[in-house]
Amino acid sequence: MNRLKDLREDRDLKQKDIAKIINVSQVAYSYYELEKREIDLTSLKILANFIIQA
Repeated sequence: MNRLKDLREDRDLKQKDIAKIINVSQVAYSYYELEKREIDLTSLKILANFIIQA
Protein backbone atom coordinates (compact mmCIF):
# COMPACT_ATOMS: atom_id res chain seq x y z
CA MET A 1 0.00 0.00 0.00
CA ASN A 2 2.96 2.33 0.18
CA ARG A 3 2.57 2.36 -3.57
CA LEU A 4 -0.73 4.22 -3.15
CA LYS A 5 1.04 6.95 -1.21
CA ASP A 6 3.88 7.11 -3.73
CA LEU A 7 1.49 7.46 -6.66
CA ARG A 8 -0.50 10.14 -4.84
CA GLU A 9 2.58 12.12 -3.88
CA ASP A 10 4.04 11.83 -7.40
CA ARG A 11 1.01 13.78 -8.59
CA ASP A 12 1.19 16.31 -5.73
CA LEU A 13 -2.24 15.27 -4.45
CA LYS A 14 -3.53 15.14 -0.90
CA GLN A 15 -5.39 12.24 0.63
CA LYS A 16 -8.61 14.24 0.51
CA ASP A 17 -8.17 14.69 -3.27
CA ILE A 18 -7.94 10.95 -3.90
CA ALA A 19 -10.71 10.26 -1.39
CA LYS A 20 -13.01 12.56 -3.33
CA ILE A 21 -12.15 10.82 -6.61
CA ILE A 22 -12.99 7.36 -5.25
CA ASN A 23 -15.93 8.65 -3.17
CA VAL A 24 -14.70 7.74 0.31
CA SER A 25 -13.77 9.82 3.32
CA GLN A 26 -10.23 11.04 3.81
CA VAL A 27 -9.99 8.83 6.89
CA ALA A 28 -11.02 5.74 4.89
CA TYR A 29 -8.40 6.54 2.27
CA SER A 30 -5.72 7.02 4.92
CA TYR A 31 -6.57 3.55 6.23
CA TYR A 32 -5.87 2.18 2.75
CA GLU A 33 -2.43 3.78 2.76
CA LEU A 34 -1.72 2.55 6.29
CA GLU A 35 -2.91 -0.97 5.40
CA LYS A 36 -5.55 -0.87 8.14
CA ARG A 37 -8.29 -1.44 5.57
CA GLU A 38 -8.42 -3.09 2.16
CA ILE A 39 -9.57 -0.98 -0.74
CA ASP A 40 -12.77 -2.30 -2.33
CA LEU A 41 -12.74 -3.40 -5.94
CA THR A 42 -14.92 -0.55 -7.20
CA SER A 43 -12.69 2.10 -5.61
CA LEU A 44 -9.61 0.32 -6.89
CA LYS A 45 -10.95 0.38 -10.46
CA ILE A 46 -11.76 4.10 -10.23
CA LEU A 47 -8.31 4.81 -8.81
CA ALA A 48 -6.58 2.74 -11.49
CA ASN A 49 -8.44 4.56 -14.26
CA PHE A 50 -7.54 7.91 -12.73
CA ILE A 51 -3.86 6.98 -12.51
CA ILE A 52 -3.78 5.72 -16.10
CA GLN A 53 -5.38 8.92 -17.40
CA ALA A 54 -3.23 11.26 -15.33
